[in-house]
Formats: sequence, structure tokens, C-alpha cells
Amino acid sequence: MSKRKLPRGISRFRDGYRVRLSVDGIQHLIGVYPYLKDAETALKIAWGQKAAGTFVPPVQQRAERRKRTLEERADRITVSEWSQHWLRALETGDKRLRIDKPRSPGTIRSYQSTLDAHVMQHLGHLFLDQLNEEHVTNVLHMVDLPGAKRNVARTLRAMLNAAAHPDVGHLKTPLRVDVPTLDQTDDFEREETTPSVDELREIVAAMPKQLRLAVLLAAWMGLRQGEVLGLQRQDFVDLNGPNSPRLRVVRQWLSKARPPAYADPKDGSRRRLAIPSALVPAIVEHLDKYVAEAPDAVVFPSPQNPKRPLSQTSLDAQWRAARDAVKPGLKFHGLRHFALTNYAAGGATLAEIQKRGGHRDPDVAMIYQDATADRDRILAEKLNTAIRESSLK
Repeated sequence: MSKRKLPRGISRFRDGYRVRLSVDGIQHLIGVYPYLKDAETALKIAWGQKAAGTFVPPVQQRAERRKRTLEERADRITVSEWSQHWLRALETGDKRLRIDKPRSPGTIRSYQSTLDAHVMQHLGHLFLDQLNEEHVTNVLHMVDLPGAKRNVARTLRAMLNAAAHPDVGHLKTPLRVDVPTLDQTDDFEREETTPSVDELREIVAAMPKQLRLAVLLAAWMGLRQGEVLGLQRQDFVDLNGPNSPRLRVVRQWLSKARPPAYADPKDGSRRRLAIPSALVPAIVEHLDKYVAEAPDAVVFPSPQNPKRPLSQTSLDAQWRAARDAVKPGLKFHGLRHFALTNYAAGGATLAEIQKRGGHRDPDVAMIYQDATADRDRILAEKLNTAIRESSLK
């Protein structure tokens, strides 16, 4: 049969027959069939549904079948199984779960560690459709430290919100997971995890000379450890120029990745930071003594391979040795708390603090627009007095 003799709505397509139907001005593909008789039957059925007002586009039918299948599967998916699916989605990105960009290996390891330490032993065996808010509340009650409790809550909320996403359908309704905030009763914890200016001065003095700047940058610029190790000479801009000195935070060093490699900072945390002028002499001295001349030269090179950054393990070992004589138990990340606390003391707004710290929380991303470069410069200059008083040169 020639093409022009085919019934309206049917056309040849490769070795078969394509069936299409127009409904309310929109043309829908019904399907492609190997035999003309099958195509004619499908067309008649579609015409009948259109006449009866019951026509549902095949694309929508497939989506509904997929959703029903996922819902039926929910009683066979455990919390443990879903957690691994979610972590893989974070690793590769999954737009269905609103994960537009892959998360860093360090972030994924942190989530995995939190789940393993606090969640899986209590909830991992449960099926998703068995999970309720009481289960979540009980898990949070078993976490003692406020900071750890907040981290567990945020991880659980993100994981379970993804499971309840309409395009995934494992949970029919989202579970409420309240993220606790640190209040005045948590001052002791904050005090224990943040050094004083005097303690910081002593720790810096106890560090090897080639690593003192690592502590200063974390303590006064609020850099994460991976961001400190990822620095290159070219990231320090206008140290001696006519413009205000600035630091580019554009990468981090993942020494625990396999193999170790550079990566982008945490999603949304690429930034340019004003450098307090009182810190510039220490930076210039370090670059002159310990860093090669090439723009991509590593600021904190490994003794074994100067073209690669020092490993996190090596920096941690030197950090622990220095801090144990001054403030045992203080984490390197505590320097970041120190930095942002002092920055806030200069009068920074919440938006400016979050911009300087490179926080990734999407709930505050819109506020970043209010933090201007000029305001950042002014606030950074207010750190000069504190730096000079601490004798950190």
C-alpha cells in the first residue's frame, strides 16, 4: 500500500507504521507498530478515547505507570538501600532529585559517615513506608552534642526529602525533620571548638614555619582545610599592587580521593575575598620563601612531590602536635568558626558572613546578593586591629 493511501494519522516510519493523533491542537505519538493492521487498531482505540473524553497521552500513561511501580516498590526498599541510592545520586547528579551538580567526594563521605554513625543502626532495616516522624525524633534524641545533632538532622532531612520527591515517589508524604539550632545553652560547645586570640597565637608559633600561613588563612579568612591546601600562587591578587589585596577561592585539594586530585570548592562556594592588609606581610614572606614562581605553584607543597599539595593527613599531624600543647581537641575546622565569629564582630550582616564563608545552603543563596565587595573590604580591614594585637605576622 502506498504512503498516500494510508489512513489519516498513520505514516510509514522506518520498517513500521507510526500512529499520531491530534487532541485539542496538540499532536500525540500513539506508537510505532510493525504491521499496518496493528496501527489501524491502535488508531481506532485512540479515536474512541478522544470521542469519549477519556484520552490520556501515552507519555502521561508511562509516567503514571512508572510512578505506580515506584510506589508499589516502596514497601520493599529499606532506609539503608535508599541511602545508598541517594548517595550515588549526589555523586553523579540527578535532576529528578533536584541535584543539578555532583557533590564533592568529601561531602559524600561526610554524609555516609553521619548515616553510619547515627542512623543506620536504628533505621537502616526499616522499609521506607514504615518510617515515621517518631523514628526520626528518637534517633535525634540519642545524639548528645548539639552540633552533631544538627548535622544528623540536616542529613536526614535532605535524604528523606529526596525520597519524597514526586518524580521518585518512594515516600507518599515527606517526613518532618526539624533541624535544631544552637542556642545559649550551647555556649560551652562553641567555646571548646573555637580558640581565643592568645591560643591562636601560641598554636601558630608551635607550627612548622612553612605551615604557619595555613593556620592564619583558616583563622582570619575562614577557609576550609581543603581550600587551604588547594591554594596556588595565582590565587593571591594585588598583594603589592594599587588595588586592595584579594584571595581567590576557586578549588580545593581532595587528598583522600582516589587518586588525590583538585576539585571545585563545595557547590556555590567559589569566591573572592578581601585580605586584611595586616595579613599581607605574612603572605608575601611565605610566597617568597616556600612557593615556586609559577602561577600554578602550590602554596603548601608536599615534601615528597612539590608539584602536589601537602596531604590532609600530614597537615593534621602537624596541626595536632601544635594544638595539643595549647588547646587539646581543637579541630582545624574550629579556625573557620574563629574567622567568621571575628568577621561578625566587625558588624557583618548574616548575608555577608555567609558570602565570606562560602556557605552552600540554598535557603540563603538569594541573600548573597546584598553582600557587596566594598562592604567586604571595609569589614576585612576591621580585622587588622585584632591581627596586630595577636602579633601574628
